[in-house]
Amino acid sequence: ALPEELEMFVGDSRILGVSARRIAVANGKVLSVTTVASDGVLLLGEGTGITTVQLWLQDGSQHRLTVRVVAADLEHTLASVANLIADLPELKARIAGQRVVIDAVAAGERAAERASVVAALYPGVVLNLVAKVGIDRMIHFDVRIVEFRQSRLRELGVRWNTDIPGPSGRLVADVASTAAQRTRPLRAFFGIATELESRIRLLEEAGDAMVVAEPTLSCRSGGSARFVSGGEVPIPVIDKLGSADVEFKEYGVILDVRPVADASGGIVARVDTEVSQVDEAQRVLGVPGFLKRRSATDVTLRDGETLVIAGLVNRLRTNNVSGLPGLQRLPGVGRAFGAKGRRDENSELVIFLTPHLLAAEPAPPDAATAAATALADRLQRARERMQAP
Repeated sequence: ALPEELEMFVGDSRILGVSARRIAVANGKVLSVTTVASDGVLLLGEGTGITTVQLWLQDGSQHRLTVRVVAADLEHTLASVANLIADLPELKARIAGQRVVIDAVAAGERAAERASVVAALYPGVVLNLVAKVGIDRMIHFDVRIVEFRQSRLRELGVRWNTDIPGPSGRLVADVASTAAQRTRPLRAFFGIATELESRIRLLEEAGDAMVVAEPTLSCRSGGSARFVSGGEVPIPVIDKLGSADVEFKEYGVILDVRPVADASGGIVARVDTEVSQVDEAQRVLGVPGFLKRRSATDVTLRDGETLVIAGLVNRLRTNNVSGLPGLQRLPGVGRAFGAKGRRDENSELVIFLTPHLLAAEPAPPDAATAAATALADRLQRARERMQAP
């Protein structure tokens, strides 16, 4: 069946598989039409706009077709532009009207330059709305990763949602406001009347909590920061040509953060966390399996606010057998000479993440530069006095 509407781009061609004895085009500057052999009609996009085509077919019927001709194949152009800016997550491409638009939340010099180059490749089709903000803002993250025995986690006084299992996120404001306190912002956060910090210390001393890591991460706005605490397992693989190779698989605590700072000081961040360990019980062809706990969170934070990610639970079951060798296996009376026990332990990993915006300002001039500038000013004033009448 013939379509009633058709969209083309300038320079595009389409063939309609019909036999027409007469054809009329409303606007020949937008579309040109010609017959091909005896059973085809060729449409050629000449210019942007909308026109109609009236067809009188050989069987005596008529058909009216509305054709919209655009400047370019926007879907194809959008895919090409997106591929060219794929390594810069702060840049986004979209279709708006008859244009492909490139914009960004907070673009640095590199992103603004890339957007300008890409737009120049498609003149009149790609519109660059990226405004360069100068030096990229730096974002500093204070991270504290603590593993608690789940049965003692409630003693912190923090009530997580226990009705729905799985990873969860919480947002807590940072009480540190002065520069002195901000030197260790997480300590300031934990030290709400020193109660929460004291409880964590007590749990550590009792063996019910363990600080896994306290890294400090920094990256520019639109960049990424990554922390890995663990190791790598070599895994043999075979490529397409049949050659043997070795890949290394990471395991442990893995934290990926991709933040973007906006003009108002807000921080939009994608936080991916993973806790994994080697599972020797799941070996296949000599390659071990992995036990993973993973969460992905999209959050909006302010400078100094703390994101708490919890719910990464690890369950460990231990079976203990004790008794006199040989006698404990005697039928009937073996229980009198031995004992069996089972111990279940649940631990939960809690990640505290606090971002801080760092002002990216030019460095002040050093002493030598300042002295040279002052000397040049004195020489200039001396010349002016000598030239004065």
